[in-house]
Amino acid sequence: VKSHPQSSPMGFLMSTITEKSIPLPSVHPVRALGQALCSRPDFAATFVLFPLTLILCALWGLKPNLSLPIHFVLPWLFKVVVISIVTLLIYFIYMGVTGRWQEVRSNQLSLNGYVINTLLILGMAWIYTHIKAGVLLRRETHDAWLYNLDKGLFFGNEPWVVLRQIIPAIFAEALSVVYMLLFPMITGSVLWLSLIKKDKRANDLTCAVILNYYIGVLAYHALPAYGPCYFCESASTANLSALTSGIQNRLIVATQAVHSDPSNVMVMPWIYIAAFPSLHISLTITLYWYMRHHRTSRWIFGAFLILTAISTIYLGWHYVVDWVGGIAVAIPAIWLTSRFQKTGE
Repeated sequence: VKSHPQSSPMGFLMSTITEKSIPLPSVHPVRALGQALCSRPDFAATFVLFPLTLILCALWGLKPNLSLPIHFVLPWLFKVVVISIVTLLIYFIYMGVTGRWQEVRSNQLSLNGYVINTLLILGMAWIYTHIKAGVLLRRETHDAWLYNLDKGLFFGNEPWVVLRQIIPAIFAEALSVVYMLLFPMITGSVLWLSLIKKDKRANDLTCAVILNYYIGVLAYHALPAYGPCYFCESASTANLSALTSGIQNRLIVATQAVHSDPSNVMVMPWIYIAAFPSLHISLTITLYWYMRHHRTSRWIFGAFLILTAISTIYLGWHYVVDWVGGIAVAIPAIWLTSRFQKTGE
């Protein structure tokens, strides 16, 4: 009697990750793990980087956050649930307006792929946060070099000052909201692709996003920098946007707390500083690439890319040079996904 790959917990997990409809010849955990590692670059990278992160934390004297249920899973899961509900409402409205309700009833959404993609993003967030927390730890920053390069590109002018002269301050809060929409756009897009039965593209998008974060956070260490809003007074948002200013203050306080006592302060998700490269640019490019197949989505994600690029400079988060770094991160992330991603085919 042939055993089914889902007869063991490891077999079930790995068969879900690889999304193979044909039963595997063996349920051996090592073989199942190997197949998952070979079929998903994001899973393979997470598998390798998790122990590396623990090693880096030990070398840096950084206290790793192992209280996942309290500080990572629950707050993050709440956001995912809210974003999923909003995405579902948009989906139902879209199907109703286009007169395709019968497809809603016939669609059997496989949540396995979406759950696995969500868990992989959660694992990435833990790794990304800890490696990012060490970027500015007892290191010389390169803000002066990036600042001077930006001024040279703008003929002696500061890019954020130029943009603020063009775009009235009344739009500052709207641009702040655009900047904060990145994670909801990513999560909502993965669910949307699953809803419309584009499972392969949903897996590819998840893989590319995770690789963006991994490549980006390693690149942070090559050129550590705080960013314009922390380096020069002219880029401050204190009198421009209450939303952005509050978040920037929270980030600098959290970063300084970890750096002042890394062995005792617990690392928290998503709240540390690094400017180069801009992952907002790399991730919005990635989103546009995987969501470009329909005219409406091309307009939506194209506009999101342009507005995000403007907001990164206008609000003092990034130097213009960080855009170049973001593009340099997006290209290999998309290429690696197209070359090695094998699930959902």
